[in-house]
Amino acid sequence: MALIGDIEKYRPNEEYIRAIIDGIITGNKDYADFRLRENPNLLVSQGLSWARSNFIDTGIAHNIEENNVKGMSFEKAHSGYAWQYLQFVLNDNRKAMIVVRPAKIISTFFNQDQLETDKFKNNNNLRLSSINQNNFTADDPTAVVGQIQFDLDYADYTQLIRGEFEPFAKEKGYKDFYILGYTLNEQREVKNASLFMPDPFTQQIQEIQDLKDYVAASESRILNEKQREAIASDAQIPASQEYDVKIDEAEWKKN
Repeated sequence: MALIGDIEKYRPNEEYIRAIIDGIITGNKDYADFRLRENPNLLVSQGLSWARSNFIDTGIAHNIEENNVKGMSFEKAHSGYAWQYLQFVLNDNRKAMIVVRPAKIISTFFNQDQLETDKFKNNNNLRLSSINQNNFTADDPTAVVGQIQFDLDYADYTQLIRGEFEPFAKEKGYKDFYILGYTLNEQREVKNASLFMPDPFTQQIQEIQDLKDYVAASESRILNEKQREAIASDAQIPASQEYDVKIDEAEWKKN
């Protein structure tokens, strides 16, 4: 199984990528400022680490609105019982959805970071990956069903192969689903980012584009000393496969 066609055709408009990267950097700084204000008022504050993703999603959304990035919008979705996140929508030649997730560097070779992608493998992303069913070659599902690591039985998996898990996504005309993973350095500054496309048939995560040059081009990613101190003790958030996530279907139907 492999990506169909030239990888270049799956790389979004540069303006969209820049809007997301700039928003991640802005959101991370806004989160550091929030911790700087709130830490003195709290006896315990490590739980605030979970809020970083909210600040980053909000930073991207504000950047899209403030710069009037044409062809780009966002919608709310739910993770678990109460956690909300944003899905970013690209309306270019191919309608696409991007979700933004923290990642971890697992190795560096010739100054090239390798990001851990296993944490992107959860039931939510598996279902959304069915959007990509026309982007990858597919074998008989019986040949790969044994590789499935999620709590899906064979009937559910064959549903996924037929693209039936995301009917409202299909109705909206999505062609591509991406996960944009970003990493932080020891100072909790944005260090790197990559754009990935999940293969719905094998659960493999295909890297579409290394975005480190976009990150490096932004001097605003650097935190000041007080901001660094405010988030220096951030707790390690568990990998996403450790908790369940789901789509907020009501939000989809409303938009």
